[in-house]
Amino acid sequence: MSIEDKYGITYFGNKRRYIENLFERDYNLEGSFPAYFRLNKDEFYDNSWGAMLVQIINYLIDESNISIEKLLSFNVAWSKTTIFDTKTSKVLMVKLKNDIYFNVNHTSLHSCWLLQDLLGFFEIDLKKCELIIRRAPVSEPEEVRIYFKNMLKKGFRNYLINDLNKNEEIAESIIKNVDILDKHFSKFSSSFISLYLFDDFAVYKGYEDKFLNSYLAKFDFTEEVLEKFKKILSYHSRFMYKIFK
Repeated sequence: MSIEDKYGITYFGNKRRYIENLFERDYNLEGSFPAYFRLNKDEFYDNSWGAMLVQIINYLIDESNISIEKLLSFNVAWSKTTIFDTKTSKVLMVKLKNDIYFNVNHTSLHSCWLLQDLLGFFEIDLKKCELIIRRAPVSEPEEVRIYFKNMLKKGFRNYLINDLNKNEEIAESIIKNVDILDKHFSKFSSSFISLYLFDDFAVYKGYEDKFLNSYLAKFDFTEEVLEKFKKILSYHSRFMYKIFK
């Protein structure tokens, strides 16, 4: 069995995503974001849980003609927070098309659970639904992290030799230095935990800049060492741009 089949991994372009099992509660959703939701033939795209939920709820309201009274009766067992209200409050509320306010102030985990509960409330057949999410590496299975980290590291080595014409000795030296930086990076980022686990260059670049300019800069490294780090990471950054631009 492939690692994709084992863990429900699918791809949007070259970005790995996960097919979420809507029939079960997922307790490992820290740092996750939605990517795609389908109900019958209707499709929804967003990388924000709140925005995705608003799209889906407005759709369900239209399709079901649910009364405001019934909608206001909705609640969840895992929270005492008001989900729907006739007025806004201190929590983050978004106005729906029927002038009811919806509470979008939830963690990633509870946002996914809320979607499951809403689908049940509207009596939607889950067999006709598909939810695809992006997991932060910290929430990915360890086997998956090891697999993709090794695959990307192998690709980086080939890039150094074949694209940048580095000999094997220099390529191995660069990789060893990236490994040293990667140990620092795992302490810097609580969600991505490795320079080899990104699959989006824009996200990678944002983390890399903060890592270099904020995190490493606070240590007592000499300017010479910091410049060496920047040069080493520039090789890795160029590789990530080629793969995930």
